[in-house]
Amino acid sequence: MTTLLRMPGEPGALTLPALLLRNAEDHGARPALSWRAPDGGRHTLSWEAARRRIGELAAGFRALGVRRGEIVLLMMGNRPEHWLGDLALVHLGAVPVTVYGTAAPGQIAHVVRHSRARLAVLEGPRERARWEPLLDDPAARLERLVVVEPADGPPAAGHPAEGRCESFAAVAARGAAAYDPGAFEAAWRQGDAGDTLTVVYTSGTTGDPKGVVVSHRHVLLNAVALDGVVELPDHAAHLSYLPFAHIAERMLGIYLPVFRAAHVHLCADPAEIAPLARELRPAQFFGVPRVWEKLAAAVRAALAELPAEHRAAVAAAGETARAHVACRERGGRPPAGLEVRTAADGEIEVRGRTVTAGYLRADGTVEPAASVDGWFRTGDIGRIDADGFLWVTDRKKEMIVTSTGKNVSPALVESALKEHPLIGQALVHGDGRSCLVALVVLDPELAPAWAARHGIEGSLPELARHPAVRAEVERGVAAANEGLNRTEQVKRFSLLGEEWRPETGELTPSLKLCRRVIRHKCGQILERM
Repeated sequence: MTTLLRMPGEPGALTLPALLLRNAEDHGARPALSWRAPDGGRHTLSWEAARRRIGELAAGFRALGVRRGEIVLLMMGNRPEHWLGDLALVHLGAVPVTVYGTAAPGQIAHVVRHSRARLAVLEGPRERARWEPLLDDPAARLERLVVVEPADGPPAAGHPAEGRCESFAAVAARGAAAYDPGAFEAAWRQGDAGDTLTVVYTSGTTGDPKGVVVSHRHVLLNAVALDGVVELPDHAAHLSYLPFAHIAERMLGIYLPVFRAAHVHLCADPAEIAPLARELRPAQFFGVPRVWEKLAAAVRAALAELPAEHRAAVAAAGETARAHVACRERGGRPPAGLEVRTAADGEIEVRGRTVTAGYLRADGTVEPAASVDGWFRTGDIGRIDADGFLWVTDRKKEMIVTSTGKNVSPALVESALKEHPLIGQALVHGDGRSCLVALVVLDPELAPAWAARHGIEGSLPELARHPAVRAEVERGVAAANEGLNRTEQVKRFSLLGEEWRPETGELTPSLKLCRRVIRHKCGQILERM
């Protein structure tokens, strides 16, 4: 829990800019933001310097005509221009909204049209090529693009972006020249805790992405609740590598660091995550399930190479760690900041002051997300155990109902399958059918290592066709079935050698299975099974 920080007011009445001012006044010399520059060196801004840079960028965006309350779209990686630009827009009273870098053109078009944004800030030529056609889209209001890494030379004459595209460096330079401390302070002080801080668009698992409205109050009350139950040292470091389009990284990589006056280390290159984590040894490290699965697979591969006595020592240490965590988890009850219950059908519902106001409509109004008595249906299926812990087991829309009327959680079965080291990804299918079948994807890291140890060579697709590899996967499926009831057991499976990825559409930008895409692409395989 944070112990050293002064709160300049009641959290439910504060805005993020008020806390940034607190950081500059009370902790101005402490590091706020670090990143690796193109020259290979690491650069750092203090909280005082970061706030000054944010003020200059705010002046640059103001010169572009950005107005209070309007949405500005961002598509960049975890780089300083993204972090600083986001907070600069917040200080103007604008609403920064990050779009997943892996979003398809149709998804980008939907967000541009739905948000009615006039300005987008992009990383480089690759992003600009996907956005330029929207400048002439009659259903969109997009007027201008700002690009951090511009292509060589301005757009050619007659090009849609001619006169409507400029560099981020030019905006920053214009802002530095026009920066007025008085105007900067006056702009953010017009804001209110109930103002929209951001809109987070869902990844579109079951349809068009929906814009979830998040206010300053939502974020800061969540920050207080998290701060009360998560034990972290003051000014703790955070390694930011997940997309800022994801609400988790927005909280952990932008909002909580401002709340805690913490130190954010931006990591734009996924290949640098592991070495940077080893170097920084952060007190916290957040990952979505696929990240942990890949880390666990890498650890299992390394452990498999250790002598037997070393493996036994590591296993014993793991048991000790799990027992320690279990004791601490049951040491007390956290305060009620949020109410949680399960409905008759198992859907998890929540109610509290931190729940979103609703979904952004295309006309700018907000469609309430909760019922009249304040309960928000999350769409997740779960249970609350005897100790009061909430177990999330699946998404309601993804539950399989067999032809015999039995409900099956595909995520439960898929998790059981992925316990075998050769299985990196799995999809279970069988809605309306008498039994379950599965698509199983070889792990791209562990499968080649296993094959090499057994004298087998070949690419991942070739390994998927090798009888010895299939026999080992069959043993993994059989082991998974032993822990499942009869309805949940997988009767047949197909082994695939191409990993599912966001770029090819099988995963959402937040690395969840896009089931309808996989079922469409592999429809014939599923039908044959």
